[in-house]
Amino acid sequence: MKEEEKKEEKHKCKTRDLMYKLIISQLYYDGHQTFAQDLATLVDQEASAVAPSDRLMNVLSLGLQHEHEMERPLNRLEYTLGPGLDLEYETEPQTSAPEPAMYETAYVTSHKDKCRAAAFSLDGNLVATGSVDASIKILDVDRMLAKSDPDAVELHPDAVVGHPVIRTLYDHLDEITCLEFHPREQILISGSRDTNVKMFDFSKTSAKKAFKTLTDAEQVTSMSIHPSGDFLAVATEGPVVRFYDINSCQCYVCPYPREHHTGPLTCVRYSADARVCVSASKDGHVKVWDGVSGRCVQTFSKCHDGMEVCSVLFSRNGKYILSSGLDSVVKLWELSSGRCLIAYTGAGSVGRQEHSAHAMFNHTEDFVMFPDEATTSLCAWDARNAQRKNLLSLGKRIQAKEGEGAYFDDYCNWSRIEEFRDYVFNSPAAFLAATFMRSSEVSFYHEHVLNKEPGTSKRTPWHHDQAYYPIDGEKVCSLWMPVDPVPRQTCVQFVAGSHLWPSWFYPRKFASGMNYAIKENKEVEDKKRKCFVDLPIQDIEAGKWPLLQWECE
Repeated sequence: MKEEEKKEEKHKCKTRDLMYKLIISQLYYDGHQTFAQDLATLVDQEASAVAPSDRLMNVLSLGLQHEHEMERPLNRLEYTLGPGLDLEYETEPQTSAPEPAMYETAYVTSHKDKCRAAAFSLDGNLVATGSVDASIKILDVDRMLAKSDPDAVELHPDAVVGHPVIRTLYDHLDEITCLEFHPREQILISGSRDTNVKMFDFSKTSAKKAFKTLTDAEQVTSMSIHPSGDFLAVATEGPVVRFYDINSCQCYVCPYPREHHTGPLTCVRYSADARVCVSASKDGHVKVWDGVSGRCVQTFSKCHDGMEVCSVLFSRNGKYILSSGLDSVVKLWELSSGRCLIAYTGAGSVGRQEHSAHAMFNHTEDFVMFPDEATTSLCAWDARNAQRKNLLSLGKRIQAKEGEGAYFDDYCNWSRIEEFRDYVFNSPAAFLAATFMRSSEVSFYHEHVLNKEPGTSKRTPWHHDQAYYPIDGEKVCSLWMPVDPVPRQTCVQFVAGSHLWPSWFYPRKFASGMNYAIKENKEVEDKKRKCFVDLPIQDIEAGKWPLLQWECE
């Protein structure tokens, strides 16, 4: 078998050399001598003289005529959900999937505390949510959609019967960190910071407690169920991946300590065919495990420049691994070669994220999604070329004190709300900004909605807008426009002349007033680059500079 693999690898190398030779000869033929010479130097083809030739064009034309006749191999999951990302076959396929920026909130479930875990059943009919309050809710998707649809009674008369929440489960003592539906049975599996993995039979309406519990020594951070439903991979705050036999509750681990991670685990996932399993850790590494022996077969070292790897996920066909890290970068890795094919950048432009967040594909794997911690927006990229798409604002609501109203802010609504878009492009706002900046044209970055309910005492902290934008230069203009009359005493305040100050100030969190951490690019050697400093808040409040404020109608 090894001899056959060597022959196949040798054949691939010869074919790849021929491919480069054809590209070089085609570049010569098309008159791009400089590019041809550069490529020849890069791939070590200088030793053999390459004649100009149009052969590559002819081979390409012939191949495109017959490409549709090729039968693309699909695994079981792809047959069920449709083919996903596959860079071997299509680079620019047509998709009917909407951009993530067009997604709308269909339903909001009501836990008593933050909800940080969720999972869909394989058929998509159910979704489970887990909360910091240790509760689990199972919801019927059709009922959720019917609840949010004003015409639901006419369109889905059967779906509107009953509340969307069909089960509420209480058996954990701490935050729910992960959830998995069994692929064949009506069983929900949950992991928690209370170190337990629990299994609930939700086919029974009276079931509130788990019928089976697996207890670990460490807090459970992630888990993934085998497609057969017989095994469970579990990640904990320890460095060792656990593999459980669900029926016998027997635990298996790799017997070779040198193959384990060296830091707490953050994520674990089976591939669709369960041939391999992938894990991520705070040690900065990603490891691939054999699905049968449990041995580590591949390690991606320091995937995110040595920073914590927050999540890993297999593509539907199992050829690629999607990873995210605390460096706010998402990467697509080719499993067969161990290479990073694509880096999705641009999230976390304000600074390094503080909290772990997961990267995901959309349901067709045409887009990659990852939350931007600073702006509470969902970043999206084209999965094949990493082209940035419009942001989806997730919004946030800041409650000051009980009974004192709330403070809500939201971003980037113009990309999905027609009235916002119309105002951006058809109002005098752009003309005013151009006039203030003495510019012949302006580029629109984003809009930011701030809403304070009556009685809200929380103030917007002093801040400098420039620091929140990934934009250099001094011709940056923000327009503050109230939609209701605002008396002078509650209107926005400006420090006179502060736009001419030579310093850039740390951006501040509106919820806490604390500074965001700024991620410095050490590779940039710019002597004129401004350094970030703290805002002189005490001097401002003490009246060192005059404050400007106007009544607005």
